[in-house]
Amino acid sequence: MVDTATAPARTGGGVNPNSKPVNKQSSKEFSVIKVSVMYPHKPGARFDHDYYRDRHMPLLQARMGKACLFYTVDKGLAGGAPGQPPAYVAMCHVYAESVEAFQAGFGPHAKEILADIANYTDLQPVLQFSEVVVGQP
Repeated sequence: MVDTATAPARTGGGVNPNSKPVNKQSSKEFSVIKVSVMYPHKPGARFDHDYYRDRHMPLLQARMGKACLFYTVDKGLAGGAPGQPPAYVAMCHVYAESVEAFQAGFGPHAKEILADIANYTDLQPVLQFSEVVVGQP
């Protein structure tokens, strides 16, 4: 587990609470993309949150090196209506300077990283690449 009080602002799981939100529309200096990997909720599916958080995501960050600026991990709690399950049981968001930077960091290690998925789930993830236009790092 990363101690967010002492972790640098751009390390896995840590977000600097003192950083200011940046609006890309008014600040052309800030440019980052986010790769979201989302695991849809499915009754009876297996998902080991501890393994995902403590082993898989640190593996991804270690292999990607500086190409992974930082990442976050979400654990789904509930859907939009009372008693409804979450749309996604878990997701991560990996931040990189560009799609090309992400691909350069992930590509050489894709086989190892993707093979690790079987260690924590039997779900098929949904991926999305996004440009962050408002928000932190």
